[in-house]
Amino acid sequence: GGNRASMSVGELPHNSYKEHTLHYAKAESVDPATGLASKSKSFWVVEGGVAVMNKNPHHVRFLVDTGTNQVLLVPRRVYHTLITSLIPPEMFTQLCGIADGSVVVCDCAIMHKKLPPLRIFLGSTPFE
Repeated sequence: GGNRASMSVGELPHNSYKEHTLHYAKAESVDPATGLASKSKSFWVVEGGVAVMNKNPHHVRFLVDTGTNQVLLVPRRVYHTLITSLIPPEMFTQLCGIADGSVVVCDCAIMHKKLPPLRIFLGSTPFE
């Protein structure tokens, strides 16, 4: 019940989702050593995008890893830009900090602040 997100592999029972709410993204064939196109699928890699402030998403390729508890990992070179897009610098200074060099930790009070949504696009379908 409610607004839950889930991921399923294989056949999906028709009573497990609402009609017209299921979206597919085609998996690419990727060589795990290079990240380049390959003839076989080893990881699930899908085209998509990420947007916070901009209407149009920044094109990215997502590696879907069902064996990790991390929600979203981003390359180090774009990490700071993503965080400052999600949490304005003055709010970050007041309510957040960085632990262990890269883990963002915020006071629970940030949940009551108006923050821009992170929009993830799988294929051309946005999720907010």
